[in-house]
Amino acid sequence: EAQAVFAQLSVFPASFARAAATAVVDGAAPGALDTTLSLLHRLCLLDYDPARERFDQHDLLRCYGLAQLADVDAVRERYGSYAIGMVAQAAAQLQQSGDAALAGLDLFDAERAHIDASWRWAADGTQGERSDQLLLAFLEAIGYLHVVRFVGQRDFVAVLEATRAAAVREGRRDLEQVALTDLGWAYAYLDQPEAAVAAYTEARAIARERADLGGEVLILTNLANIAHGASNATGALVHAEAAVTLARRADQPQMLVQALLTRGWILVTLRQLNVAHVAYREARSVARALGDARLEAHVLMQLGDATLGMGDRGQATHHSRAALRIAERIGDWHTRIYATKTLGDIAYVSRAPRDAIGQYEQALATSRAVGEAVSEATLLRDLGDAYHALHDLDRAAASYEAAAVVCEGLGDERGRAVNCWNQGRVLVEQGEVARGVALMQERVDLERRLGHPDADKHAAEIAKIQARQNGATGR
Repeated sequence: EAQAVFAQLSVFPASFARAAATAVVDGAAPGALDTTLSLLHRLCLLDYDPARERFDQHDLLRCYGLAQLADVDAVRERYGSYAIGMVAQAAAQLQQSGDAALAGLDLFDAERAHIDASWRWAADGTQGERSDQLLLAFLEAIGYLHVVRFVGQRDFVAVLEATRAAAVREGRRDLEQVALTDLGWAYAYLDQPEAAVAAYTEARAIARERADLGGEVLILTNLANIAHGASNATGALVHAEAAVTLARRADQPQMLVQALLTRGWILVTLRQLNVAHVAYREARSVARALGDARLEAHVLMQLGDATLGMGDRGQATHHSRAALRIAERIGDWHTRIYATKTLGDIAYVSRAPRDAIGQYEQALATSRAVGEAVSEATLLRDLGDAYHALHDLDRAAASYEAAAVVCEGLGDERGRAVNCWNQGRVLVEQGEVARGVALMQERVDLERRLGHPDADKHAAEIAKIQARQNGATGR
């Protein structure tokens, strides 16, 4: 029996909890399994970390155990079912606030290696219909986790493509729509707007076919954000207006709030400030009528950012602090991060970079505590700007460099290139011209590869720096 248990445990590619072993090992009662786990530990076939309460196998032992496993596919199916359960539990906790949400993130992070391994095994399609069923079960379970933990991962895009194909084979138009919507979001973050729009367009067609007004509102809101990011504010407003209209017709107040916030921010960009105020006021009114403190805090957070964009620092401070009070009361870490960031932005534009640094550092600490890498990268870049304003060039360069590293981990090529550019400019100021220019060139290379219109402008700036350097050295 111990040999059979050892072989089945070899399916785990990383450390695992006792509950995971219970879910995966077949034919052993819990009490008997505990005895066998203890025996394997005494025989040095398993390591055990009492602080984390997790077992682990050496890689060589794991390879040997897998080679002895008679029915590896059946074990992997149980392993996949366990991973899906962990995803569902973490996603459910994330929907809550405070400690419950953080516990959900901790659970997901602890089981991440198993979740990734199971999802990829299902995506390779070797189990036919069973692979499809596992993929679709993962998709149904993941919820908002795809935003906070899978952002920027190109292999996640491949898994989503496989999941979409599984939904087609299984005739699940509802899950095909979900997969396409998630693909649109993933492609948008990876700076592939054309692929994102194509995915959203397909998803919208399915939503219309299914009369899923809420799904269509979400898709339209995302299309508005893509158009806005491409500096097409007029086109973005068309999508946002359609989203607001549909949300009203669907009588979905939470979706209406999101659509109104998107519409409001686009109107700020278009400098239609009075109309933007109307959109934000309605969004807050709807959130308060729902009695949803988390949603109201989110509205106030965005209102703070928007009023700063309108040039009203007083109102921006008022709204951001109001958002922060609610967020701290209910334990909403996302709003706490971004409301604090806005307070830092207010200090920065008020020419108080030291105060800005204090706010950015607070927000950064929260981002790191919850593993929110997207905001971490943004805040590190903000810190670089603030330190640069103080003429603290060493810390500015270090902040930009750290931001570039985080962006690279996220798969955010543009973010990495922009931070390399910023770091390079600081290095040029410090006299490290060759190193600085090399970093700046990374942005130009990326923009040329993407066909970005600013590539020539940035190349010209580098040429001027090199010309000055050549003149100074008499070359």
